[in-house]
Amino acid sequence: MVTLKKAEANDLVLISDMANKIWNLYYIDIISGSQIDYMLEKFYKADALKMSVLNGEIFYLICINDFPVGYISASCIDKNNWFINKFYLFTDMHRKGIGTIAFKEFEKIINPNEFTLQVNRKNIKSINFYIKNGFYIREWADFEIGNGYKMKDFVLIKKY
Repeated sequence: MVTLKKAEANDLVLISDMANKIWNLYYIDIISGSQIDYMLEKFYKADALKMSVLNGEIFYLICINDFPVGYISASCIDKNNWFINKFYLFTDMHRKGIGTIAFKEFEKIINPNEFTLQVNRKNIKSINFYIKNGFYIREWADFEIGNGYKMKDFVLIKKY
């Protein structure tokens, strides 16, 4: 059974560890190893995650039978418009319907007017997932993230 559990402060180390495992397996064919290392350090270390929470980002663990297999987070942009910052599952959980179930549960919790997110333009599996779940591509954009790296993304939106 897939459930979402609101992450507590002590779960941020677990989320950081999951990010390290997921990113090093999944993203190596999409971005360079050095960019993976940089992004993990900048966005996914426990201290960076704590700062995200202090800035209003909410995190949920995605669990199967109470065992964490991924996580999702979002920030309220304004009123009831939300930005999905992070949504990741262990790769052996892909293509089993877990992401869709988790996303539908997240929609019920947040009850947004609109979700926005960014996804790497080479990340075909995730793009397909989001389109299957009602998102459309609003635009493509490059975002400077420091150290000479860019996120080359599509910006996707889902309106309710």
